[in-house]
Amino acid sequence: MSVLLIGFAVVGLVVWLASTGYVEDVLAAWRQTSREVRLYAQLHARSEEVDDAHRQARRAMNNAAQHDWRNPFE
Repeated sequence: MSVLLIGFAVVGLVVWLASTGYVEDVLAAWRQTSREVRLYAQLHARSEEVDDAHRQARRAMNNAAQHDWRNPFE
């Protein structure tokens, strides 16, 4: 009997929330949050690519600075 009462209460709550538009608001917020999480993940991946490119450029500049650039034919 108590399970049936709890079931009716849950169904009534869901129907009431759906009629107030709360469910749509929650779903819209969930979609917005998941979109922001995806965009943040893409931004993070791109920033790591940029960091890798900067590290490679610094390494190349350090190697070039250590190289003896004198003309060997002098």
